[in-house]
Amino acid sequence: FENSVNSFLPASDDGYAYLGRLLASHGFVTVSGDQNYVNGSWSGDFGGREMAARAWLLLEHLRQWRDWQDSPEGPLAGTADLTRVALVGHSRGGEAVSIAAAFSRLPAFPDDATVAFDYRGIRVRSLVAIAQVDQRYQRRVHLDDVDFFTIHGSYDADEPAYHGLRQMNRIAFTAGSDHLKAGIYVHRANHGQFNTGWGERDYGLPGGWQLNVAPLLPGPGQRAAAQVFVHAFLRASLLGEEAWRRALRDPRTVAPWLPATTFVNQYQDGSFEALADFEEDLDVTSFSRTRTLALAA
Repeated sequence: FENSVNSFLPASDDGYAYLGRLLASHGFVTVSGDQNYVNGSWSGDFGGREMAARAWLLLEHLRQWRDWQDSPEGPLAGTADLTRVALVGHSRGGEAVSIAAAFSRLPAFPDDATVAFDYRGIRVRSLVAIAQVDQRYQRRVHLDDVDFFTIHGSYDADEPAYHGLRQMNRIAFTAGSDHLKAGIYVHRANHGQFNTGWGERDYGLPGGWQLNVAPLLPGPGQRAAAQVFVHAFLRASLLGEEAWRRALRDPRTVAPWLPATTFVNQYQDGSFEALADFEEDLDVTSFSRTRTLALAA
């Protein structure tokens, strides 16, 4: 887990324990990384280097775990499968996890080639972006063959745009692969209540007093939605359990576990092939792919 926090809010890392405990109960090794000290504020974002630093620190944590794993005498030897890694990030952390996935495949830091990377044996297969920001890093991250899930609230006052869809659209799959990407838009969810420590007001005081928090989905319900969908995604992605894809394709299949609100979903996997898209041209009779279409009468 990778987190974000501003100077008006408490430390973030403990705020994802509810999600970590659920995943751990299903056999996932879960770690919440403390990056509260790497965060943009009114004074700046470290000269534009904050997002890259977050991603690099995530990977260095994984490298440290790899060293512990490879030490026969250590208490963590053999405890985790580092070829099946998921990174989960919230807000700024939501952008950072995709950057980390891209960095994990590189031999050196792209912004300073004198910094060598060594993430052999670590494979980031899955990404979860919770109410993520986008374009805080100067490079647009395009990824191939990595699973991706994003969740966002319709009443997010901090990041009102559904930025997770931007990153979702920058992920491509090999045709016919079993990779997947999905998004869930949760009506009446805000930015902060995905973390137990942030609360109802998505920005600091005194401005936060001007927010109307009465219509918000209660925090426990919002976090229940995160638990259901993140759990379903990771079961489908890391464990290959096909049945859990149904929750991402159609939230109604897991309605008994969800709060009473509206969910809008997006889903795509390696079987998808676009015949035409909105970026192609204005002619609706032309297609991106040349093929014969049999139209049923």
